[in-house]
Amino acid sequence: MTKIKINSVDNSIVVGGAVNNSSVSINNCSNNTIFDEIYGVIRGIEDDESRTLLELVVGNMKNTVGTSEFSLHYKKFMSAIADHVTILLPFATGLAQLIP
Repeated sequence: MTKIKINSVDNSIVVGGAVNNSSVSINNCSNNTIFDEIYGVIRGIEDDESRTLLELVVGNMKNTVGTSEFSLHYKKFMSAIADHVTILLPFATGLAQLIP
């Protein structure tokens, strides 16, 4: 079991006077926990096409943890989150720790 400890990540973006804060705090979680957290965030994405793509990419990462294929799927995840960076970037550090 891989454990991940992220004390605090806070991303703030100010657009037209509005503030969008996103933070994730994950302490000693298993691999499945981080993926469950990511799936929870993805479910909140309204665009069906983006949501489906991200679910596929995250599923591929989850299924390849501990293998050499994981880093390929991690890179695809990082590319896919471009439109949703404010809500998904906080998970990047925890996922990077899973790269063998």
